[in-house]
Amino acid sequence: MRELRSQGVRRHGIEGWLARLLAFALCLSWAGHASALDEAARSTLRQMSDDGAAAYQAEDYKTALEKLNRAWGILQTAPLGLWSGRALEKNGRLVEASERYLAAVRAPVDAGGDLAAQEAARTEADEAYHAIKPRIPLLTVRIEGSAPSEVELTVGGRPILADFIGEPLAVDPGEVLVVGTRGDQVQKATVKLGEGQIGAVTLSFGSTASPQAGPAEPDGAAAPPQEAPPQDAGPTSKGPGWQRAAGWTGVGLGGAGIILGGVTGGILLSKWSELDCGQASQMCNANGDQTAGLNSLRTVSTIGFIAGGVLAAAGVTLLITAPAKEKVARVRPYFTGDTLGLVGAF
Repeated sequence: MRELRSQGVRRHGIEGWLARLLAFALCLSWAGHASALDEAARSTLRQMSDDGAAAYQAEDYKTALEKLNRAWGILQTAPLGLWSGRALEKNGRLVEASERYLAAVRAPVDAGGDLAAQEAARTEADEAYHAIKPRIPLLTVRIEGSAPSEVELTVGGRPILADFIGEPLAVDPGEVLVVGTRGDQVQKATVKLGEGQIGAVTLSFGSTASPQAGPAEPDGAAAPPQEAPPQDAGPTSKGPGWQRAAGWTGVGLGGAGIILGGVTGGILLSKWSELDCGQASQMCNANGDQTAGLNSLRTVSTIGFIAGGVLAAAGVTLLITAPAKEKVARVRPYFTGDTLGLVGAF
């Protein structure tokens, strides 16, 4: 049998060695099954396995699958189960590949074959099974408007038992066609899922509603319900927002008043100094017009300080007493096939 190789320098030696091990184990297994297979049948089976190995080596995985699958149907041993599972995986048939790996693990021991080779293949098949499981997409199909038992359902061309409707189904990556039939009613939906994705589709019967389909969230949780847009309560609606707005307005106006009082006060002191006056109660050499101007500045400064202080104090009071924004806690359940829990925001 020609050596089985795959891409990658590191994998060449490993898979080539495993191919030789497969051929050796198969030869010994056929010898142990001499009572079940005559010479002509064993020769044909050996050639079939050689052709499958050669096709795998040439990366013709479709032909490799055809040959190795037929060989597995004739003689179910751990090495053949392992390599036919790999051929299935190369063809994108992950669901069947996982089951073939599991079948290889559980394949009966061929007492007339190489026990060590069979055990090694069984160990590798178990590792391949656990490695491929997380890559398999899951699709949940729900039925509305009819009892599941009344609907004939196919997913990806495979008939689905009514008991499995509503449960996560293992599907191959890519576009998955879902067809539900109830009498003369036929509902179809197509879902595109990548490796490891979780999706859901709903088929509705007895109505004109179109099927709804699509991938679920990456973490596997159910999609939250759509919230209705907020309604405009009109210009008379009140809430915590108006109090905060009024508070900041008061602080701003109060600051402006204090600044005005400070500026006019500074001008007043400068004018007072130019007239060479002493205490504030003396007008010194100021004439009538100068006295009126000084009194106006004094009035503006006083009003600015008083009004600014009052407005700033009122604004700060409104900000302090404004109620906090209301927070609403939301909790929703999620189910990912093997995990049930709650997720929410508080």
